[in-house]
Amino acid sequence: MNLALFVPLLTLFLHALAGIVLAAPLPLERIANDATMECALFLPGDECMDCTPPSGWRVLGRDVSYPANYSIVSIDGICRGFENSRCCTEGHTGASGECSNLVRNDLSKECALVEDAINYTLPVGWIRKPASSISLSKWLCPLAYNWTSQLTVPVSNPAGKIFVIAARESEFLIDNTPASPNQWNWITNTNTEASWTFYNLPMNTDIHLYLTPLVTNKLNGGSGYSTDADISYETRSGSFQIRTVPLFNPQMQYATDSQGWGYQAYGLLEIPGNQIRSDGRMAVKLNIRQWRTEHVAVSNNCCVAEWHY
Repeated sequence: MNLALFVPLLTLFLHALAGIVLAAPLPLERIANDATMECALFLPGDECMDCTPPSGWRVLGRDVSYPANYSIVSIDGICRGFENSRCCTEGHTGASGECSNLVRNDLSKECALVEDAINYTLPVGWIRKPASSISLSKWLCPLAYNWTSQLTVPVSNPAGKIFVIAARESEFLIDNTPASPNQWNWITNTNTEASWTFYNLPMNTDIHLYLTPLVTNKLNGGSGYSTDADISYETRSGSFQIRTVPLFNPQMQYATDSQGWGYQAYGLLEIPGNQIRSDGRMAVKLNIRQWRTEHVAVSNNCCVAEWHY
């Protein structure tokens, strides 16, 4: 069969076989390499991807005949996905976009594109692509989410305004040693302790500790999991109260793991206002729950204190 007819027909067949309808790619171009005396059909991209021929290849055009005595080969172009909301949303037509800078908020159901997401300091509730639990081609904004350009924490609800405070970066510790505040620090055994110290908390106002750690069953790999953690908080008397807090992964599909879809977990602990010290300071500690085997990653911003006023 003529190669010029075979490639488009194969593309249409694969799309039909998958049971989906994709937007049409750009028309195929004929390209040639005069040094190797080769020619090929080349796909220059589609609505979410731009492709250029490799070095040494020139575009002949769609209707130009191949040079005589050139052999027909198959080559891959140099392709770049487009970074925009359309090409980074689930179910979009076209090839994969460039979505490495996509971040999302599973509580407010929002997505955004930021500059240099790996090093971007995200507000509470926002997550970037997990390092290894999901491929880049699957890191997309869910269809039910809205796109935004403002990465903010909600400041009001029907009960009134919410005040949110994070621990000072210098007061985020792993085993009493200052830890990297904007990086994930893995806790892999029950003997390791993460701690945060909060200041300027109001007396006689109930405080909610909002926790957004990563949870997996294996260090730097494996599926996302839910687990339990022991949270200790300093009381007005100076002693520590211990509470067991479930850390729930909302993408759980089965009873014990998320089948690889994300590490982000969520937990909430209410602390009575009559337990807050008069100087407004409170230390909070997190340990993996005894007998649990999951691994938990924490950062300075994955534990915040919230209250209404």
